[in-house]
Amino acid sequence: MVKKTDFEIYFNHLSHFCHFKSLQVTSSHIQSHQIRMSSNIYVTRVCEFCKNQFQARTTFTRFCSASCNGKFNKDVIRRKKIELSNMETLQRTNLPFEVLNAKPFLSVLELSNLLGVSTRTVFRLIKSGALIVKKVGRRTIITKDELKRYLTN
Repeated sequence: MVKKTDFEIYFNHLSHFCHFKSLQVTSSHIQSHQIRMSSNIYVTRVCEFCKNQFQARTTFTRFCSASCNGKFNKDVIRRKKIELSNMETLQRTNLPFEVLNAKPFLSVLELSNLLGVSTRTVFRLIKSGALIVKKVGRRTIITKDELKRYLTN
């Protein structure tokens, strides 16, 4: 006597109930998942977006409607964009000190990041005469020697 596999038992069971002429069940249908078993179960779930309760027909349903699903996905994309923007901002404002030390001069933004003050504070120091700067075109630069002089006084 040959022992049947689970798949053969399932296939025989399914084809026994599906003997209609319009529905011919073959093993290839089951293997390719073209036949979906309908379910009469209803599960009470909570929508992940609007937090309202709803009746789901599967245990995998996460949202009460297509609009909640779309709004959730749009919110996820928005949060990822904001996080990426914040990371870029941190990278631009927090230059490594090795890069700043390699340069013979600093811009106002670089000096404000190095000292941990706002750019407005650096411009106030320049206006009061505490820092002597040089202008290159429209750009304001502070030499390393001038920075050392300011910090030692």
